Amino acid sequence: MGYNRHMPRVVIFGPAKYGGSGLADAKVEQTVHLITDMITEIQRSTLVGKQFVFLIANYQRFLGSSHHFFSQNPDDFPYKPANSRITLVWGKMYKHDISINSENWWIPQSPRNNDTAIMDAFILGQKRLRGSPAAISDTMLRNANAVRLYLRCTFLSEIASHNLTQISDWATSGGPPLQGSESYPAQPAPTDRMLSHWRQLLRSCFLLATNLIAQPPSHPLPPTQTLPPASFTTYLLEHAHELSIMGTGVLNQDSTASFLADRISS
Repeated sequence: MGYNRHMPRVVIFGPAKYGGSGLADAKVEQTVHLITDMITEIQRSTLVGKQFVFLIANYQRFLGSSHHFFSQNPDDFPYKPANSRITLVWGKMYKHDISINSENWWIPQSPRNNDTAIMDAFILGQKRLRGSPAAISDTMLRNANAVRLYLRCTFLSEIASHNLTQISDWATSGGPPLQGSESYPAQPAPTDRMLSHWRQLLRSCFLLATNLIAQPPSHPLPPTQTLPPASFTTYLLEHAHELSIMGTGVLNQDSTASFLADRISS
């Protein structure tokens, strides 16, 4: 059945109960399949689902936020990876007010009181200073995050001095990176321009005029930090008996797809 190219789109894709033809928009179908496949594989705990969990944990590490990114506005993270399936799914979910929660999500936690994720403070600083002479640009955020990844740090306490009142000299000068068991995306040494933006954002978001930290972290809490999942390759080597991607389904994929299609089409 053909349709004239001048036929209003709302008539072609609108629900039949409102007089439309009820045809499925390819963009809606793509969004439904992307989200449904991810949720289904994670719920079934298949090999593909475990890979999604690893990818999402690494994505969380890259963003450097202490809150899971699925619950936040993707526009607040201009430095997010551009060519990523996770970025596409995240944008579609936020646009259509679709939220998912899982106990499998890894979120970085600090062992100290009153600690702040560095990138969370930078993003809040960008909103607070927008329109002022000290405004923080998207490029500055992107460069600051590149320096953070190179230094292998997430929280303010990791780059603070021993007494937690100042930012350590090694952090403002660009290294050497912290050494530890936690994995970070590979990052080349920062350029002078990146370091300049990094220092500017640290001053704007954390320091007083005396170069002391305005709200320093305090005494440590009982250890609660959990490491993100090991590399997916390591998982495969250690769980060779689970290489089958078949698993017992605990989610009705058809009903989920129908729900998502209705939400996105509305």
